[in-house]
Amino acid sequence: MKISDIVSYLVRVLPFYTDFFSEDLIVKEITSTGLEAVVEFEEEHGLRDNSIISIMNTLVPNVLIDFYETADHIRFTTERNHDLTLNYHKTVSLHGFNQVLLNGEHALIEVPNRKQFIIEKPDGFILDFSGSPELLENLNIFGYNGSFSVMVIDDFKVKFPLVKTIGSPAYLLFGKVICRGKARIYGGEADDRMLAAYTKQNNSKFILFVVLDNVTASASDVEYSSAVVSPDAYKTIFGARIIDTFSIFVFVPNNSNISVRKAIDYRDDILEVLVVTMLNRRFPSPFNMKETDYCTLKEAAMQRLELPFVVHSFVFEIMSTLNIEDVYNQDTSVAFRDVNGEIGNNISDESLELLVNLDDIPYN
Repeated sequence: MKISDIVSYLVRVLPFYTDFFSEDLIVKEITSTGLEAVVEFEEEHGLRDNSIISIMNTLVPNVLIDFYETADHIRFTTERNHDLTLNYHKTVSLHGFNQVLLNGEHALIEVPNRKQFIIEKPDGFILDFSGSPELLENLNIFGYNGSFSVMVIDDFKVKFPLVKTIGSPAYLLFGKVICRGKARIYGGEADDRMLAAYTKQNNSKFILFVVLDNVTASASDVEYSSAVVSPDAYKTIFGARIIDTFSIFVFVPNNSNISVRKAIDYRDDILEVLVVTMLNRRFPSPFNMKETDYCTLKEAAMQRLELPFVVHSFVFEIMSTLNIEDVYNQDTSVAFRDVNGEIGNNISDESLELLVNLDDIPYN
């Protein structure tokens, strides 16, 4: 397990659950052409190439090109394949109709195919298809929502690749998209190094460090003894458990805006976010991992209380299994050419020697 794996994961995931460790960036517009999306910000973004941003609260427009109405229902046809699934999606969101009654949420009645869907028709309603009618969809990772590595276009714009061609521009849910970047999440070392890194930055904000701790080995899965099993002792049943331990340190500022008591109480808020994002998570290991080998929480504590900041620590463990395949074994895959045997007796020094050449056609 490597610090870089944990840091990379947290940079991409934590902004969806909290703004403690990142900056909110005000989005003006998100558009796309082909497989490339462009984000334009209201202010200079300060991002660099390969910076990670996390986008939430966007919907993807899918133009409605046709309709068919009956006495009870309205069937719409979309320009692109929609992403609706009956029973999974309970409602649909429509937008752009001149008839205000059609704009908003509607119960989804039926999904005949990938281009059509059916909603219930209000009593006595006569459909007017004028305007710019659209189906608004939350496509998750196939849309504009998610974490993206961006390339800088200029001081106000960045771009990132899309999985597939989708509608443009993005519809901003509630009139405002949430975009977070400039994550303050780093790999750490010793306490003094983390402290030095923290004081050099804007120490009025939360900063998170990931530090790897010791790796320990448990007893054998088979023997259930308290001693670490030697591979020489159990060639066939060797299966020591490897326990990777790492800590997350969060520096919480204590200043005119955050009292000492409030800084201490942030522990539970941070723990709640880490529990959601870290537990049951796996990280790459050089050893075998069982289905139950997930990240678990070992401890949450307050490590340091000084005037300018409070440090909360959270210790996690993740298990893997060290099998016989992981350790050194003498290679026995050699050619079997001859059988040599010698039979002795207790009466004399004479013995019977057996030499058998296994070649199909012996070569002398």
